[in-house]
Amino acid sequence: MKWIRIVFIIISIILLFVIIYAIINCEVSYKYEIEGRNGDKVDIPNSYLKGHTPKDFFVLCIKGDSMYPQYQDGDKVLILRQSTVNYSGDVGAVIYNDEISTLKKIEFVEDEDWLRLVPVNPNVPPILIAGEELKHCRIMGVPKLLIREM
Repeated sequence: MKWIRIVFIIISIILLFVIIYAIINCEVSYKYEIEGRNGDKVDIPNSYLKGHTPKDFFVLCIKGDSMYPQYQDGDKVLILRQSTVNYSGDVGAVIYNDEISTLKKIEFVEDEDWLRLVPVNPNVPPILIAGEELKHCRIMGVPKLLIREM
């Protein structure tokens, strides 16, 4: 009877080590570090990638209050790289004037040569981009995850 108890204790210890190893292994192998243009880096669990690779994303750090309260100064946003938004009024990361990057709602009408970058904050005016200015504007992607430190 005593040897059965010893065998049970040994098996319990082995199972505990296997469980601990599995937990540690999952934490290490299922996170990806994704970097933003300004050097910000965040660890993203594999489940958030939803079939994409880490290279399909970048991190955008929010500066200012134009998208308040949805996005706040200092927030980090995981952006899925794509050259279009899904619909007019969708939020997207945009570069305009070849150098200014922003996160705004993007409004447009199909087959017209303008788009409007609309902030969530009603105290900040929208930006109209039309005609030749469109050549210096491109959509970089759409937000997929908001990361806010408390």
